[in-house]
Amino acid sequence: MKKHKRSRTAISLFLAVCTLFSLILPVTAAEEEGLSYEVIIAPQYEDADSFSQDLAAVKKDGKWGYIDMEGNTVFQFDYAFSFSEGLAVVGTLGEHPTYDGATAPVYFWSVLDKQGNVTPLLYKEEGDTEYKQAKEFVDFLDSSAKVYYHNGYVVLGSIMSVDNYAPSLVFDRTGKQVYLGDYWVGYCLNEGTFAATEAMGGNGLYLDESGKPVLEFSEEAYTRPFNQGLSPLAKYDVEREDFVFGFIDKNGKTVIPFQYQDFYVRGVFTTYQIFCDGIASVKNLNGKWGGIDKQGKTVIPFEYEALGTFLEGLAFACKDGKYGVIDTQNNVMVPFEYTRITSYSNGLAVAVKGGRAFCIDRYGKEVPGSNTISQESYFPAGLESSLTMTPDEIITVIENGKYGFARIGYTQPLPQEGEMADWAYEEVTQAIQHDLVPSDL
Repeated sequence: MKKHKRSRTAISLFLAVCTLFSLILPVTAAEEEGLSYEVIIAPQYEDADSFSQDLAAVKKDGKWGYIDMEGNTVFQFDYAFSFSEGLAVVGTLGEHPTYDGATAPVYFWSVLDKQGNVTPLLYKEEGDTEYKQAKEFVDFLDSSAKVYYHNGYVVLGSIMSVDNYAPSLVFDRTGKQVYLGDYWVGYCLNEGTFAATEAMGGNGLYLDESGKPVLEFSEEAYTRPFNQGLSPLAKYDVEREDFVFGFIDKNGKTVIPFQYQDFYVRGVFTTYQIFCDGIASVKNLNGKWGGIDKQGKTVIPFEYEALGTFLEGLAFACKDGKYGVIDTQNNVMVPFEYTRITSYSNGLAVAVKGGRAFCIDRYGKEVPGSNTISQESYFPAGLESSLTMTPDEIITVIENGKYGFARIGYTQPLPQEGEMADWAYEEVTQAIQHDLVPSDL
């Protein structure tokens, strides 16, 4: 229902934007264009996640582990998720009995800290007297699963227990299950509440950290995490015979009416941001995308076939089958003439036109040399994927099916005179040139 699918490969490469361009260009030529690129760890891994807290989860010779910025292997496991809040969930292969009396391989899940301490993730079901280690059949693990610690908890919402139904696979920093009652929780704690669902597919509700319901509904509803005091809630519309979304506050009061069928999200496994740069990109019941503010006022007209979340004051949009870029005032910053454009980060986005994939700056200018990289590197999950990845200083690169890492530097173009008051232009551009303020501010 929502545009927030994720995959390990796609997330690590999606805006490889800034990555791979200078594989062809010499550094000196790239620097002349305001772009620098340096491979710091040669492509050699079978799979990889982005660097997080100075460590990256990588796969080599069938094993997952973590490397530092120099490429040294720090820890090694059979499965590994990225670090967040100083912790990461890791898996060790083992065997588990099956119903036919045989055994099958499973991942036994633990939590790893940056000192190398490993603590099993332990839970127990209602009626049990002893804790069990969380585990899952290897063949059942969704390769798109992303698990992060956030606000002190980790949620194994996408990981199923091989035992009987075990609700609320939520664990604290010590590895112990946080019992939240007979509810299923699929999202991290945000603003003091868990978005939850009654056991066996019942109504949605919100729980506090002790598992006490703090907000319940008398009708069928699907809940999502709170962010900035608001949460998207889906209720069943009898006339449409489908669910529609609105936004509620923490008292359950409807702040924005139930009149949307979809929305874009950033940080689905952590912060769950919908209102980005003050605007939520939503799809109305007529199938058109537009933007609303936190009061529900339309600030971007509902005239688009797609509208991404705003980042750095810009969002991709689609009109008449072509993509362009608009700002928060609905001004067209990049013309609608592309097959696809990604979200911006650090002043760059990836665009596709005429079968070519290349990078553009915030004004739509093509970054020289960026078209030499294959479209698969920019969009490994395909052009129809809605996955996004903001490029950091250290980025994941792919070459001949192997993963590595590079350091990217990019100097954004100075603002154009029409983007601010005349009296401020000279001082602002000087401040940017002296690194006193970022150029996208």
